[in-house]
Order: sequence, then C-alpha cells, then structure tokens
Amino acid sequence: MADFTTYLRGFWTLGSKATVKAKQKELLESMISFVPHTLTEPQKLQARKNIGIDQMFKTGAIVWLAKGEHYVEFDEEFKAAYVVLSFGTTGAAGFVPILMEWSDPTKFKVKMPIAGYLIWHACLVTEL
Repeated sequence: MADFTTYLRGFWTLGSKATVKAKQKELLESMISFVPHTLTEPQKLQARKNIGIDQMFKTGAIVWLAKGEHYVEFDEEFKAAYVVLSFGTTGAAGFVPILMEWSDPTKFKVKMPIAGYLIWHACLVTEL
C-alpha cells in the first residue's frame, strides 16, 4: 500500500488540475501496469474499463480455421466504429483472409480462402 500512496502523492503534485487532467490516462495506465500489488485483478479490469483502454482495441488468440466463412465474436462489444486488420498463415506460407463484414459491434465475419491460422487485431476508429 505504501507504493500506491507514494504514487498518488506524485500524481497530485504534478501541478495544476489541467495538467493532471491532461495526463490522467497516461498516469492511470502507468499505475495499472507498473505499480505491483496495489490493485486486485478485478480492480485492474475495472480501472482499464474506466479509462477506456479495453474499448479501444482487441486482439484475438491465434486460431486454426477451416476454409470457408466464420464469425469471430468479441468478449465485449465496441462502443463505436472499428476496423479489423487480419493475417493468415499455414505455418509455411502466409495469406490474407477476406473480411466480409465488420459493422456489428459484437463480431466480425471473415472468409478463409484456405485452412490456416487466423491472426487479427481490431481497433476503434478515432480519426477519419
């Protein structure tokens, strides 16, 4: 708990409220990532949700899919428009899976031209 108290003192001695507000996300990310044993796992998860880290991007496990169309579902839906970046590999060669639909905030549809591993990363669209 001493680490957490030291961190909070450092947080509030940065300067004005405007400075604290501007650096709030960066400081909270740092606290979640680097201060050991200050938050329980559920508290870390809640803190990440509060500052929006988990709503910005999602990455899936590498999974083997057969040739054809598949839906990939998210644990938690995106709150706004997102884009999916994907890559496929058979282990010996790479290929590009065809993204068919990504308008649903809870899942996207991908067509595998051949059987292989799907690797994907979905990002919230923040600028056009």
